[in-house]
Amino acid sequence: MQSDICDFPLAIASIKVDGNLPVPIYEQISRAVRQAIELGELPEGTPLPTGRELAQALGVSRNTVVAAYSRLVAENYLVSNTRRGTQVAKCPFGSALPERIGDVRNGAYKDVVSEPAKIQIGFRAQQMLEIPFARAASSRPFALHAPDASFLPRHPLGRLLTEEFCRSSSDRQHAWQRFQTAIASHLRQMRGVHCDPTQVIPTTCLDGALDLTVRLMIDPGHCVLAEDPAIHGMHERFEAAGARVFSLPPDSALGDASRYASPPPRMILVTPSLSFPFGRQMPDERRLSILELARRSGAVIFENDVCSELTYSGSRLRAIQGYDRDGHVIYFGSMHETLGPQIRVGYLVVPPHLVDAFTEMAQRVAYGPDQFLLSALARFIDESQYAVHARAIRSAYAERLCLAVEACRAHFGESSIVEPGGGFHLVILLPEDVDEHAVCHLAARHDLQISPLSSFHRRPPPRGGIVIGLGLIPDRNVETMIRRLADIVERARMGSRVLDLAS
Repeated sequence: MQSDICDFPLAIASIKVDGNLPVPIYEQISRAVRQAIELGELPEGTPLPTGRELAQALGVSRNTVVAAYSRLVAENYLVSNTRRGTQVAKCPFGSALPERIGDVRNGAYKDVVSEPAKIQIGFRAQQMLEIPFARAASSRPFALHAPDASFLPRHPLGRLLTEEFCRSSSDRQHAWQRFQTAIASHLRQMRGVHCDPTQVIPTTCLDGALDLTVRLMIDPGHCVLAEDPAIHGMHERFEAAGARVFSLPPDSALGDASRYASPPPRMILVTPSLSFPFGRQMPDERRLSILELARRSGAVIFENDVCSELTYSGSRLRAIQGYDRDGHVIYFGSMHETLGPQIRVGYLVVPPHLVDAFTEMAQRVAYGPDQFLLSALARFIDESQYAVHARAIRSAYAERLCLAVEACRAHFGESSIVEPGGGFHLVILLPEDVDEHAVCHLAARHDLQISPLSSFHRRPPPRGGIVIGLGLIPDRNVETMIRRLADIVERARMGSRVLDLAS
């Protein structure tokens, strides 16, 4: 029976032998294998077919292939083992191999190996790649947007995920609709959001939701009003699309367009439930004022509501979308913060007249999570498991935040703490003689990931500070880690004084 060359590495399957040439066939085989190794087409450790298999594929005698292999073994290109067969040597570019390999490095085979082409990416793509991107959360202590993975409801949600993953695709064909219905019902009860299930557009994360919104709603030259400070990437993503971003005016100036210098806005970016990074809740009066501004100017509000489930203080206020009756609000929510880093699922609630465009664009650029994941989450919500889990995790994070605040007051002083009303991060204001960037640089050398407060501002903040995440700090380690951070801040202060004296 002839061996199937489809199972061979491509470099081996491509070997051609010619009995009419003056070069012996075994030498033709050894040359082909040798060149493939030198060019990296057969990486180290690659198993080669047996002598009988290759002989059958090439239509030559087994002894011919054995002779070729034996020569390559003698030259240290291959190694032969009774149990593992014949493989490419582990050091194909090592000193034990002939000097000819160096010729490949030095460009002797330029007809085969050439310099890579210098092809530039597009200008718009370059702009997009400069935007801070919420990558997979870091595992280093104090990293932001990194939920505690130990809070994942492994038993109830794991069971549902397993069941849905094992279902046939035909049984999951309505997963998208089930998720839409479950989210619409949950938001109606918990956030006062009024929507039809078809208005819910599943996404993977805030970055994906923003990108989808920018694609559909923003043209170059559009004016965008945005909170300042804001989460990384909020302002930059709209600027990369050609929009002009202005800071949202304070309450006193909101009703008078002459008191802030910007054209009528196309979009208004707000985080009313829990502003970032200070964790303040927007009062109802401010929410209604922003909605009225959107109505007067024909603008769209992008309401970022990611931490609404993790609000510890203040009253439960209706989302801005719940007051909207004219289709001026695009609402975003997420399950990443409550279900952990493995569940990257969010959703947009868009006005009815934008449903078709958002649904079509989302499907074209593949922003939606997997169907089995949506179906499992829909069941998790419908069975009231999500509400139970949200209460438990809210209590756990609130307790951790209290521990962190007490530790910060002990090590940094009362006036240095900006206690948020929710979430799992904290702002620490630094003394004037401490450079926040020096603190962050020194912390990184100690494998701690903290962020300078100014990095979230469009305009310089009145006081320097650092923002720390608490998701990866167990309760038992909070005091120790805060004390360690205070030591780093003190070292940065001493370093600044040394530099001042030297200058």
